[in-house]
Amino acid sequence: MTHLITFSSDAWAVSAETPNPINPIVGQGLLRWLREQLSSAGYDASEPEPEDWGWYLTAKCGDKSYLVGASSEIDASSPREWTVQLHRERSLFERVLGRNKLQADDPLCLLLEEWIRAHPLTRSLRVHKDP
Repeated sequence: MTHLITFSSDAWAVSAETPNPINPIVGQGLLRWLREQLSSAGYDASEPEPEDWGWYLTAKCGDKSYLVGASSEIDASSPREWTVQLHRERSLFERVLGRNKLQADDPLCLLLEEWIRAHPLTRSLRVHKDP
């Protein structure tokens, strides 16, 4: 399952971000903010790293590991449209057997939605949960 959160916001100063060396896509600032939230909630979260579709970090809590991605077009208008995606990391064995899939009620799914929704500059939040 892929969990996507899309919303509008001007909360993160993209001009202060390290340029993405792969594609001109921003998301590092949003992930730094989410990393602080994750750490406060007991998750071990990595520093944001660039990817061709944006930026990502890994978050771990107990035996669960996730990839959290964030992206927005570099030349987006104001307010900027953001996409946050969440994937549960699974072994090949788990994928073949269909085990440990990300569920719509996964605690991290709910936390990400809550944190983004509660931010005072968030507008037009939409959640997409694809199987």
